[in-house]
Amino acid sequence: TEHRLTKIRLALQSNFPNHNVSLVSNTDDNEQFVIALSAPNDPPSFYLFNVGTGSLRFLMHVYPEVEGTLLAQTDGISFPARDGQIIHGYLTTPPTGEAPFPLVVHPHGGPHARDGWGYSSYVQSMATRGYAVLQVNFRGSTGFGDAFMEAGYGEWGRVTQQDIIDGTRWAIADGIADPARIGIYGASFGGYSAFQAPLVAPGLFRAAIGYVGVYDLDLLYTSGDIKTTRWGGAYLDTTLPSDPDEREAQSPARRADELSLPLFIVHGKDDFRAAFEHAEVMRDALDEAGKPYEWLVKDKEEHGFYTPENTVELFERVEQFFGQHLSADIAEEWSLE
Repeated sequence: TEHRLTKIRLALQSNFPNHNVSLVSNTDDNEQFVIALSAPNDPPSFYLFNVGTGSLRFLMHVYPEVEGTLLAQTDGISFPARDGQIIHGYLTTPPTGEAPFPLVVHPHGGPHARDGWGYSSYVQSMATRGYAVLQVNFRGSTGFGDAFMEAGYGEWGRVTQQDIIDGTRWAIADGIADPARIGIYGASFGGYSAFQAPLVAPGLFRAAIGYVGVYDLDLLYTSGDIKTTRWGGAYLDTTLPSDPDEREAQSPARRADELSLPLFIVHGKDDFRAAFEHAEVMRDALDEAGKPYEWLVKDKEEHGFYTPENTVELFERVEQFFGQHLSADIAEEWSLE
């Protein structure tokens, strides 16, 4: 028999089929619950649910400023990778306009994690400005079985990137994405992918943003907090290539001379996971190779920006960067070359 809490959640879910339903807290007698309702185009809101009466009373919006804004819908998608493996992900399309759209590919962090169906301020900030946003649960992602996750071990810079690239090409072939206006932007492992995927598929991406990214795989052994945990060393030994030459080939900072697209490095100086040293090494390599880039670094920020003013600045800079490099005018210049 199902647990009572499971029955309550399933009953609520059936009443809100287009939302995620979470039981946040409850009274000791399990007669009243605070629940959260959210969807990709509806930021989380809290309600008080009375089991006995079935009543639902609104409490608060998490992001009241967003209420009333026309937000973008997110749909589940799937496509075959080059070897036939079916890959799943999410596509968010702008609330107005018609395809083909400029596309921002938005790889998740981890990499042994996954994207889910839910509200993302990062995704909405791009989709409401006219970009389609593609999120790929590439090989290495969790939630699709051990074999699928383990297929990403040692392949951070190869198979994982190929799945992201194949998803991008699927979006082009399906008429969703304008092939001359494709950018890539991610955080942590997503930042790594933003700089590694253009090395695997030169010419596909027109601009890349690495946010709190990892750029030299060897640095994971000497900086950041992964190596300091009880399991961290074993995790790195399991998930990174064992061959030093392979780690070099899968490290964007070692191949800066091959990067020939507009780049934007964003990092917090107190990042405990992907240490600031990653940004410095990437910057130095680009300087040595004579490659231009944009730079946004903040003191006292960690693995992601958390103060409102820095987050707003990040969103504004991202909008400016993609607005400059993925504009229709730029696309026309590319097509004439």
